[in-house]
Parts: sequence; structure tokens; C-alpha cells
Amino acid sequence: MTDEELLEMSVEAFQSGNQDEGVKYCLQAAEMGHPSAMCNIGTFYSMGITFDQDEEKAFEWFMKAAQGGNEYAMFKVGEYYSMQKNDAEAFKWYLKAAKKCAPYAMCEVGVMYLNGAGVEKNEAEGLKWLNMSAGLEYAPAMSMLGRMYELGIVVEQDINEALKWYVESANAGEEHAQERLKILFDEGE
Repeated sequence: MTDEELLEMSVEAFQSGNQDEGVKYCLQAAEMGHPSAMCNIGTFYSMGITFDQDEEKAFEWFMKAAQGGNEYAMFKVGEYYSMQKNDAEAFKWYLKAAKKCAPYAMCEVGVMYLNGAGVEKNEAEGLKWLNMSAGLEYAPAMSMLGRMYELGIVVEQDINEALKWYVESANAGEEHAQERLKILFDEGE
């Protein structure tokens, strides 16, 4: 049986409500080297699904999946290093995921460039990555762009551009953007 077939069986088991069987098939696929399955196992350990919650084992599986090319696992490895206050290593992994078009990673890369965290500060590069993330309809990036235009941070202040980004972000469910819109409209801007 191939790793793809095992992963498919895992999905079917989860869909039919058999979590333990789903995890079993997923683990078999992960042990055969399937990057998505390895990422799933990392998630199961991280969230305590079937396995006891174990961040160390979660990280090991995320790292294996990241090395296998899974962009979400790359992002999770970046998060791990970020929590360890190792910004340079976090940036490296976020950038790998961002280059695979993961909008959540693009947003992190943008923020890190803007703040000079783990990488030399470069506002133009930070803005570029935030715009790419927002272009993929990632609501937090759209909200950040709204805030930047509202306050004139890195960009020229432009309330109409701010409103455009806030509206798009709010429509995608981003609470911060919804709050900012309410405040701006209440102020009559």
C-alpha cells in the first residue's frame, strides 16, 4: 500500500468519525515519508489528538514534514523558533513557506522585515510581502495594510486606501478590521 493510499484511508476514516483509525493510517503514511501526513502527525501531537499532547514530538514531525517540502510545516517550524525567541531561524522557515505561496507565512515575513526581526529591517520588502499576502486574501495582512494606510506607517497616509483594506479584511471575518471600521465610521471619517 502506498503512502497516498494510506493518507486517503486516513481521510476516509476521519470523515466517517473514526479518529483513532484515521490517525493510525496517517501515522503509517507519515512513517513512509509523506510530508502532508508528517505535518498532520505534528498537528495531532500539538493538539493532543489521539496522542498525548507533546510539543517536542510535534516539532519533530513538523521538522520532518518541512524538510519534505510541506509549507504549513515550514510555517509551524518558524512559529516554534519564534516562540524560542530565535528570530533569525524563525525568519528562515517563514521565508521558505512564503516562497511556496503560503499567505500566512508571507504576512509573517512582511512583519519581520518591517520590524527588523531576524532579518535586516527593510520596509519596502516588508510592504511587498504584506501586499502579496493580502493579494491572496489573507485577512490579517489586509487589516495590517489598512492600519498602515490609516496611520501613515511606511506608506503615505491615505484614509480611502485604509478603508478599502479594512473593508476587505472585515468581509473576510477579521475582527480588528471590523472594529477599526466601526471606530472610523463613528468618528465620521
